[in-house]
Amino acid sequence: MKSQRLQCYIIHGFPESDHSNDGDDFSDFCETNLGVKPAVISYRRIGRHNPTDTSSADQRPRRLLVKLRSAQSALDLRYASRTLSHSSDVNIRNIHQSRSHS
Repeated sequence: MKSQRLQCYIIHGFPESDHSNDGDDFSDFCETNLGVKPAVISYRRIGRHNPTDTSSADQRPRRLLVKLRSAQSALDLRYASRTLSHSSDVNIRNIHQSRSHS
């Protein structure tokens, strides 16, 4: 059970798109910005999607739960993501991750 938890990460601030696949977008983002191509098994958005509400509090993207193929893949992603906070792009600096505890 613990090894399965190590494979799951929650990505905060990753932009949502109605026209593309979050799993593919996330893999492409990691490959482009981190130099790592994670093996994504599954993914889903966490939270309620409310496209009609335009208040500033709901304009943040929902969190993205990503399950990776192995704990090693998750560890590689974790170490590579340290560079995000040093990016010159504000949108990239706002993307961060945390381990899933469920």
